[in-house]
Amino acid sequence: MMYRPPLHPCTLSLLYHFIHDPLTQLKVARIVSAFFFALTASLVYLLSLELFGDFIKGIIASLFFMFNGLALTMGGRELVHSEFTFFYTLAIYFLYTGRKRGEPRRIYLAFISAGLAVLTRYTGLSIIPVFLAYLWLTDYRGRVKKKEYRISFMLFFLVLLPWLYLGHLHYGGYFRPFKIANRVVTLDKPVSVSDFLKLLLNDIGIVLPVLAVLGFLKQRQDEKGYLLIGWSFIGFIMIMISPVIGILAAEGIELIGKTIEIVIARVGMRNVKPWLLTSSPPGRARLSKEKWNPNSSNPPHNSRCSEGF
Repeated sequence: MMYRPPLHPCTLSLLYHFIHDPLTQLKVARIVSAFFFALTASLVYLLSLELFGDFIKGIIASLFFMFNGLALTMGGRELVHSEFTFFYTLAIYFLYTGRKRGEPRRIYLAFISAGLAVLTRYTGLSIIPVFLAYLWLTDYRGRVKKKEYRISFMLFFLVLLPWLYLGHLHYGGYFRPFKIANRVVTLDKPVSVSDFLKLLLNDIGIVLPVLAVLGFLKQRQDEKGYLLIGWSFIGFIMIMISPVIGILAAEGIELIGKTIEIVIARVGMRNVKPWLLTSSPPGRARLSKEKWNPNSSNPPHNSRCSEGF
């Protein structure tokens, strides 16, 4: 089993050194998974706050991630997914905030976190194409040549170097652990794309993917859009437990809200059915005020819901 990524077993071994009962070790593994799941949920909020500057949208994105059935299930099991998702998201967060604030140290931390994600799960290698696509689309190859990015890629390689060296000693090749892991995975019985999608929709439902698609369509050709688009496309292999689906779903909610605003503005409030106004607390409050104060002036009501997120 030497080919498996080492970081998650090392994390558990630090605790297993003091805990020897197998049943207790199982509980500890689940607690570790839940701990990283909670950290990732907090990180989704912080990343959304950096992306949109709206704490409400950050809370909504975090809630979408937390109540994603597949991610929630993985967060309570003794598996590697929660720790992997945390380091993957942490790398995205440091890269975006490092560029946004002009802090090279955060960019260095982004590539170190990316290396830790790879050492947690080999599918973390997909983060390098995400980084490269994001940098290429936003800087047209300009910034990739800068000193901080050369240092960043060196740090990424240094994080992987001990594991690559152990792979060379144990398997006779620096990249042999990746090849063996790929060979073992491909031994599993293949599943058709249609069956996979059916199983996936059974786990997470239809609402979350639909909202995520709407949020994806809302993206513009700017730094935020390029980051989310690259994260969605290149990181598709883990998208359904990835925080990006929660962030895009929050964007989808905002798109629906703005669409409703436009429709109401075009058809006019006179054509809106009365039950649409009275079904909401602001509408009921306004009708009550008119009932008890028929002669008072009533300026147009601007509710928070009508303003979007």
